[in-house]
Amino acid sequence: MRSAKAAALVAAVLLLSAITVVHAAEVVYDDFNDEALGTNLGGAAGTMSYDGNHDPQVNFVQGYEGKALALAYNIPTGQWCGYWSFFRSDEGGYDLRGYTDLQMWVRGASGGETFKVEMKDTSNKYRAIYITLAGGFENGAGTSWRKLVIPLYNFAPIVDLGNVKQMNVVFDRAPWQGTVYLDKIVFTTDSPARSTPAGLIVDDYNDGSGPNNLGGGCGSMDPFPDGGTEWIIENYAGEDEAYEGLGCLKLTYNRGSSSWVGYWSFLREDQQGMDVSGYRYLSMYVRGASGGEAFRVELKDSSGKTSKQNITGITTSWQEFRLDLSGFSGVSLNSLAMVNFIMDLSPNSGTVFIDLLRFVRDNENAVQPTENTIVRILPENREVRPRENFTVEIAVEPAAGVAGVQCTLRFNPQLLAVLDVQEGNFLKQGGAQSFFQVISVDNAAGRVEMVGVRINGTATSGGTFAVVRMVAKENQGTSQLWLENVVVGGENGQELPVSLRTASVSVVSYAPWDVNTDGKVDMQDLLAVIARWGQIGAPGWIAEDINRDGKINVLDLILIGQHWTG
Repeated sequence: MRSAKAAALVAAVLLLSAITVVHAAEVVYDDFNDEALGTNLGGAAGTMSYDGNHDPQVNFVQGYEGKALALAYNIPTGQWCGYWSFFRSDEGGYDLRGYTDLQMWVRGASGGETFKVEMKDTSNKYRAIYITLAGGFENGAGTSWRKLVIPLYNFAPIVDLGNVKQMNVVFDRAPWQGTVYLDKIVFTTDSPARSTPAGLIVDDYNDGSGPNNLGGGCGSMDPFPDGGTEWIIENYAGEDEAYEGLGCLKLTYNRGSSSWVGYWSFLREDQQGMDVSGYRYLSMYVRGASGGEAFRVELKDSSGKTSKQNITGITTSWQEFRLDLSGFSGVSLNSLAMVNFIMDLSPNSGTVFIDLLRFVRDNENAVQPTENTIVRILPENREVRPRENFTVEIAVEPAAGVAGVQCTLRFNPQLLAVLDVQEGNFLKQGGAQSFFQVISVDNAAGRVEMVGVRINGTATSGGTFAVVRMVAKENQGTSQLWLENVVVGGENGQELPVSLRTASVSVVSYAPWDVNTDGKVDMQDLLAVIARWGQIGAPGWIAEDINRDGKINVLDLILIGQHWTG
């Protein structure tokens, strides 16, 4: 029977035919020629600020091409304001996967004005990128019109580009007063398509600020910040100096004759441990301003245990350094909390550039083929409670017609278990028939293997290959979810190149909608949100900001209602 099934799979794959996918070359997000707030795609738009009283003043003036949006802002030092906008009138997701660039024309009234561009998806995951990383904007906006180009690749490690709902412009750096003009915001296919680097990316430094890609805080450290001869300056260099993407970390330091300085980063926003035991190496790209610089990489687990390895042999050219995780003795990789850089080696001073810090397996490289089919696990991050049932999806975004898929989903068996697996809609799109089989479920080892094939034709649009229903165990912690033994087949039985995306599931004692953490979702949680009604702040600044969008409103109440226990 097994050999017959295998023969059927091979035969089905050999029957496939190709279909070409064509994307529009450009979509105009907003050209402002209607002199009204609201995007060309039908989404609402408006202004915002940290307290609701410092919103930018909006005007429409002569632009680079037709009319332009003018944003005049004046905020106290250390605060923020900005401009928000939605893609769709229903605030749903918009698919940008067929595009490679975000472009807009920008100028400042005085020159030197700066801001960050924020993209947010329907899961409220967001990334904000400072324009000072982009070529031509290193010193902020100029007084003449210049085209700002931000490749969407830089948002992709965090934001689901298939479901982008919002784009914002935020002023939160000096100068704290100014006027910026924006015109013709478009999404284009001008740049070559690029895939996200493989592995678990801690930080690619492509946004110009913290937190890192995983949501953890980061920053420089000095044992004597108020005195002493040692010092360190943390900065972000732009795309002209980076190894990949828009930016890299730049650390200029002098540790004195016998002290030390460094840079710290947590893997999680809550500073708890993360399971990275499924990876072999900690990888990073490093170069020095002069060559000969050296530092140490320190791993710290959630119990406070630390271990270090040296980075030496730095030159003025980019090099990849792969540190075998087995060399960090005594540190629990099942609950790793921090990755730190410690400058306590000779020479005592210098400048180092660091890029693409990530955990990788044996066969994962930094640069992936540009036309890879992407196989990802969704959602990329979620929190569940002990004993809670939940689902994850294995999704496929084809770069070419796909006839069959096989894969093994891996997870931490101390935290999670698989209940069942169902086929998704990917291979069935267009009304086609398919064959789907769960080969094995091994909850003791933390793995489930599956295979599917389309009967006649190919799947050319993205979709869900499989839906895996899981349950959280009593133990708390974070389990990485990753894919192994992935084979995607094309029209003639040939293997197609793939890029894989990981995910994580955190088992916590209470869910975000249990605002008062009493183990129930009821009227008390509703009243807690009402008590904070209308307040705004940084995303997730209080527990009542359940959806972590920085605003207390009906969206937070909805999450309570949808998880009601009474």
